[in-house]
Amino acid sequence: MNDDGPGFGPPEVPASTGLYDWWRELDMTVKDRITTLRDRHAVLEHELQEEISRPHPDAMTVASLKRQKLALKDQIEKLAEPSA
Repeated sequence: MNDDGPGFGPPEVPASTGLYDWWRELDMTVKDRITTLRDRHAVLEHELQEEISRPHPDAMTVASLKRQKLALKDQIEKLAEPSA
């Protein structure tokens, strides 16, 4: 146990948890993050399509939504690529 107080040092891991389990959990966390980012990307796509379909779409809103979508796409690709 670490006496430095909460938030200091590595987290306590049960002795039964092996390295394989830790990596598998990390992998699921990355998969969950990618899923969350893809969901947010889909929401932005919907918002973008709604804005574009308006009679007078706001160019600033359209540009902002496109930038946000691109940033999410970049994050998804970075997380999805295998580590070297």
